[in-house]
Amino acid sequence: MSAAEFNQHPISKICQTDIETLIAKAKKSEHGHYRLCLHQDNAAHIQEMIIVVLAEARFPPHKHPVGKSESIHLINGSLATFIFDDNGAVQQVIKLGKGQDLMQRIEGGIWHLPICMSDYVVYHETLVGPYNKEADVILPKWSSANTDLTALEHLYSKLKKSLEKNNEYE
Repeated sequence: MSAAEFNQHPISKICQTDIETLIAKAKKSEHGHYRLCLHQDNAAHIQEMIIVVLAEARFPPHKHPVGKSESIHLINGSLATFIFDDNGAVQQVIKLGKGQDLMQRIEGGIWHLPICMSDYVVYHETLVGPYNKEADVILPKWSSANTDLTALEHLYSKLKKSLEKNNEYE
């Protein structure tokens, strides 16, 4: 099963039943995430998506080119976005969730890694398009987590423990 689908209608709306369907699709997906693209294709100048990420999903740290900003508006769950410097040191953590912030925007050129901190997280993401994964998702040279699943799991464990140690997500 593909981990994404594109909207084919000129008007989009999302209801709670749609969110529940997306959560079910994420649970069936091989990588623990699923997205409904509200735009019709990767050529759209505004890329809007409803994304579900399960706690077990893993993504490497990355950045987008300068001029390609990314906004996330939380719908359900908890999300921690780690911001890194050019050497991979954590500079900031943006926490989205109940009693926390509800939206974040990150300009292009900033290393970051959003991590689901609940059983699942649902959010509305907006990116500047058009979208070309090879050009628009830049992986850092400082992280072996780009290609090594064991290193990626270790990175997630370390970052989550840093928040749990400070009782920031309970």
